Amino acid sequence: MKALRKSIAFTCILVAWPLLAAGYLLPLVKLTKLKFFSETPSLLSVIAGLSNEKDYFLAGILVVFTLFFPITKLTLLSSIAISSSEANSPIARLLARLGKWSMLDVMILAIGVYAAHQSGFAAAASQVGAWCFTASILLTAIAAELLPTHKKAAAPSQEPAASKQ
Repeated sequence: MKALRKSIAFTCILVAWPLLAAGYLLPLVKLTKLKFFSETPSLLSVIAGLSNEKDYFLAGILVVFTLFFPITKLTLLSSIAISSSEANSPIARLLARLGKWSMLDVMILAIGVYAAHQSGFAAAASQVGAWCFTASILLTAIAAELLPTHKKAAAPSQEPAASKQ
């Protein structure tokens, strides 16, 4: 059963990498202005646009939570999947800490699409890049759940007899 879980996790990781790249490069949202003009920026072009407009705070938030965070988590999962490291390794502990922020990157993406849609100036619809990005994050979460990333605490009845004295 352990080998099956690891192979499913490994498959999820293998599929998540190209989906993440596609999520960065493919159109994220379609913004239609005045029924005639439309834009389809990718996630990377949104970050570049924010930087060009000197909105460094928002660009930084996007870089951390949509670039750095998913790549880091997927890299750590990949290293656990291909190695035979212990479940209590430093990498596994870091991954367990990152897991608490698991879907924040997708939420930030959804808030951006919603804000563009509600602005009234442009109609917004999610595109294939948003779906690829979300699929990658979900596959990463599934892989993290399947891999042994933390040690289970021993039940009190399993303590050695010497420690009870």
